[in-house]
Amino acid sequence: MNGEHKLTALKNLETGTIKIGASSTVTKHFLVDYIAKFHNKFPNIDISVTNNLTKNLISDLKKGSLDVLVVNLPMSNDDDLDITPCAKLHDGFAGNIEYKNQIKEPISLKDLVENYPIITQKEPSNTRAFLNSLMSTNNVKFHPKFDIVSYGLVKDFAKAGLGIAYITKEFAKEELKNKLLFEIPIKETIPKRGLGIVLPKNMISSFATEKFIEIIKGQA
Repeated sequence: MNGEHKLTALKNLETGTIKIGASSTVTKHFLVDYIAKFHNKFPNIDISVTNNLTKNLISDLKKGSLDVLVVNLPMSNDDDLDITPCAKLHDGFAGNIEYKNQIKEPISLKDLVENYPIITQKEPSNTRAFLNSLMSTNNVKFHPKFDIVSYGLVKDFAKAGLGIAYITKEFAKEELKNKLLFEIPIKETIPKRGLGIVLPKNMISSFATEKFIEIIKGQA
């Protein structure tokens, strides 16, 4: 295939690869549907998905090992990156039926962390950084009982009754719907968060990357 034909094939998305970076949680609960939609529309494009911590994904993006990231916001400003919000997220606390029965009225963050075991994701995840900031803003000293890397295990520990988990509601829809977890009412307002599409500045994205981003923005 000569150069002109190669370019035409790339433009028509008849060939090529897209390399996507995200956490395993974002991939499972957000990206899978968009990846499936992209694959159904452009079946000849190879898709690579890398799951890692945001800081490691950013490093890979800057090195050119990845084409695009979808990550939890907020994240630190970086002059080398373009960050575009693509979905809203709502955080909260949740426990099993035993904790639901114990906490019937809204409880303050201070009383929650002083009287109940808290289950969270391990640092330095963006979700944990957001929770740390929330506690600091409300002058609450925070030392979780369970520090876990996997968001799935955070939910599993809460379902098993080991404590109250800090959750993203959009990523725990099934557990909340099936009454495996119940939201714990909190007196303070927990700010909304979001997901963001991250691209390197001053770099031209591939045709495949552009189309994938269009699908997310069109559906999110």
